[in-house]
Amino acid sequence: MHPRPIVILGIAACALAAVLALVRTGAVGASGDTVLALVPAGETRAGKLITLKLVASNASDLAGFQSTVQFDGGALRLTGASVEADLGRGGRGLIPLGPVMGEGSVALGAATCPIPDCDAAPGQPAARVESGVSGKVELGTLEFYSETPGSYQLSLDRVLLVDPQGNQLPVRVEPMVLEVRP
Repeated sequence: MHPRPIVILGIAACALAAVLALVRTGAVGASGDTVLALVPAGETRAGKLITLKLVASNASDLAGFQSTVQFDGGALRLTGASVEADLGRGGRGLIPLGPVMGEGSVALGAATCPIPDCDAAPGQPAARVESGVSGKVELGTLEFYSETPGSYQLSLDRVLLVDPQGNQLPVRVEPMVLEVRP
């Protein structure tokens, strides 16, 4: 066999192995997914208010969401939660759903309607906004208080993102360990 076909065959085998490794790890096909994460909005120190933002990155045509944040209620005291107006920045009216606070959890959500004022009287003429928002979208704000420094796991459960037609959008949820410093 001529050396050139052996080299080409070797390169093809390496390329195939690399593609299979990417498929196995989920790296292929996930690049277009929206990433949902909790992000600290400032310092995270014991004895001070800790603010976290619920952020969707790489969003495409996002018009609604829901998520439940689970946390250690013995170590972190939830002092507030709210839905941000960023989901309606494209001109769609915002309908906040929650927060609904539970023991060690808080549920947040929002939907949008295709007109700027969802409460407008029926029959009132209004320009329709058919598309959702894209890019980085701040969906909610959570405020915690802790007197004890440490590492605390927070998780996002029951996550649902939808487009303006109500179709579910693919999402990748980022885990979070909140580092509360002394």
